[in-house]
Amino acid sequence: MGLFRVIYAVFYLWHLSWVDSATLGLLPDAVWQPVYLLRVVPLRPPSALPGMLESCLVAALVVLLAGLWVRPVTLAVLVLGMLVEAFHQSFGKVEHASVFLVFYLPLFMLGSEWGRTWSLDALLARRAGRATTSPSDDSWRLALPMRGVLLMLVLLFFSAVLAKDVFGDWLTAPDLVTNLLL
Repeated sequence: MGLFRVIYAVFYLWHLSWVDSATLGLLPDAVWQPVYLLRVVPLRPPSALPGMLESCLVAALVVLLAGLWVRPVTLAVLVLGMLVEAFHQSFGKVEHASVFLVFYLPLFMLGSEWGRTWSLDALLARRAGRATTSPSDDSWRLALPMRGVLLMLVLLFFSAVLAKDVFGDWLTAPDLVTNLLL
């Protein structure tokens, strides 16, 4: 799980390198269509807020990568990631490609033991003489969050197929074979 935490943090940092939240504050008010999460506040937030949230998210991901205070930092990554993504979805086209990265993975990993190995927390626990987890430990408790993520992914894919089949847009498209080959 520790190696997965490292890969997740590196991938999320790479994903954020393509995104510039600071420019969202420069967009005109006419394109501001807040998603439900941001409708709690009736006014448009200050223009510097998306950039500040993204900077805090990057800092939290670096701390998560190092493995320091893993559980609280995972919660911070979850909350900050949701807010940054909500700002991006409030300006223009809504897309759902990053929801799994931003929401589901940190949510399930919040209850996991992904800070027990490959982390500064594990190093500090070992120095303090507390019991540590070996990276080769195959306990079911360590695999449970991964199975939860896998189950969620299966449910999301199944619901997407079901919705497309019910509405008929998916299997009746004239370019179905072309889309399947891509």
